[in-house]
Amino acid sequence: MEALVTSSKDRDPKTYNESNSLLHSICDFEFVYGLMVLKLILSNTDNSSRYQQGEQMDVITAKKTAHAVVKTLSNCRNEESFTQMWSHADVIAQKNQNRNRGDAKVPRTRPSRRLQGLTGETPAAVNDNSQQTAKDHFRITVYTSIDKVVSELQSRFEGNDQEVLCALGEIVFIHSPSINNIQTVSNFYGVDSEMLSGEKSIFENYDCGDPCQRKNAAVMVKTMHQNGLHDILPVLYKVASILAAISATSCSAERSFSARRCIKTFLRSTMGQDRLSSIAVINIKRKYANKTMQNDM
Repeated sequence: MEALVTSSKDRDPKTYNESNSLLHSICDFEFVYGLMVLKLILSNTDNSSRYQQGEQMDVITAKKTAHAVVKTLSNCRNEESFTQMWSHADVIAQKNQNRNRGDAKVPRTRPSRRLQGLTGETPAAVNDNSQQTAKDHFRITVYTSIDKVVSELQSRFEGNDQEVLCALGEIVFIHSPSINNIQTVSNFYGVDSEMLSGEKSIFENYDCGDPCQRKNAAVMVKTMHQNGLHDILPVLYKVASILAAISATSCSAERSFSARRCIKTFLRSTMGQDRLSSIAVINIKRKYANKTMQNDM
């Protein structure tokens, strides 16, 4: 901001005009208020987005996280939150009052009378009582933004397979899953319901830890494999592996494309498919590759 103020006093006409234009846009109330809305939304969704991009994230945990974010954003959609944002934005705008700041205004919804006169149109009569105030306009803006984010999060986890996913999650995370959910998973994946119920009981009696400490399905699969339960409880291990393998996001596929772009450069244009695939796997799983190299060395 200070650099723009200094540049706005420059004698060069181009620097002077560009600096003043950018400074006027930054000091505008609408720009400041837009930053406040972005801060509200990103502060509630950024951590969840980063967490859902993890390799051990399963769809049930992602669904619970998304529902928590939806509930938090819905609670922010009230008059109290809007008043706090409005007051904060107004304080910031007041600090910029010596920098040609713009007050809160309602965007023009109809052509100006001068433009209507130039185009030959008859200026329409405006009813002052029906005009929207600036505060009402910005209130609608923040509510609409929150509603869009909430609807997008809700639509990501809607579908016909939600019943099966919830049944899988209950079998993996709940101590005593219901018979209906066990039967649902049994019919969908073709496993024996009695064996699944029995192996679940055996696992709960064997595992003395608190079921709430299981962060996700990958942790349960790892625990069963480390204790040799994948051979003793094959049906339960299969169900837990299915839940752990269901991708919650498309981050894995995106990482693959990003890795290929970094590997097959212009200087490596003659690289064969087998070598490219092998290097891509090493690059994507470089965490395990580095451990292997350190152990070998």
